Amino acid sequence: MDINKEIGKRIKKQRENLKISQEELAHLINKQIITIKRIENGEYKRLTLLLLASIINALNSDIYEFIKGL
Repeated sequence: MDINKEIGKRIKKQRENLKISQEELAHLINKQIITIKRIENGEYKRLTLLLLASIINALNSDIYEFIKGL
């Protein structure tokens, strides 16, 4: 399993469930939209725990539940 792709899929699914656009999420975490696109596609290889926590917080998710099973 490619962990970057799995994390990206989970982020995209939660974002879509909340009806938040990539642009809105990027704004919420003060990043560029291309960063969100690359993360969701599993192409972003520099995903830090701090950035992941920021995204999960913006998506009103629990980090422990989010990463369970990875």
